[in-house]
Amino acid sequence: RFETDLINFVGDIYMLFTQQAKSKNIQFSYEHDTQILPVWIDRNHFDKVIANILSNAFKFTPTGGVVRLRVTHSEKEATISVYDNGEKIPEDKLERIFERFYQSPSSINDRNMGTGIGLDLTRSLVELHHGTISAHNNADGKGCEFVVTIPLGNEHLKPEEMMTENLEV
Repeated sequence: RFETDLINFVGDIYMLFTQQAKSKNIQFSYEHDTQILPVWIDRNHFDKVIANILSNAFKFTPTGGVVRLRVTHSEKEATISVYDNGEKIPEDKLERIFERFYQSPSSINDRNMGTGIGLDLTRSLVELHHGTISAHNNADGKGCEFVVTIPLGNEHLKPEEMMTENLEV
């Protein structure tokens, strides 16, 4: 793991999805509460966490919808949230979507949510970063929000888990 600026790191992934947003006419925004936020992550794996959650948001948000990516932080942790106003997750399925091979039926084109192994892998990768991932439906009844938190600093890491280099911006 390297010390990485989370704001730029997430910004690069945001840029990868801007074309998809344009083609689906989705209002796609990236908000952050600071300009630089150093975190210790495995860059080769943590990008998959964010990309997978964004992919799902785009998959279940109809043309003309909204997807919002946000990074906030407290003294001890960074929070990455992905909000969309597409399909809700059935309440009885919310706890199960992170289980391996679980697929939720989707009303869009009546296809299955191909997230089974994706969200399971996503949860595993978040937990490897000593973080948490959760999902909840939005209070207004449209869409849902996925929330990932990871600790700031490196006290939670063993020395062999850290690779030092200059902060990658």
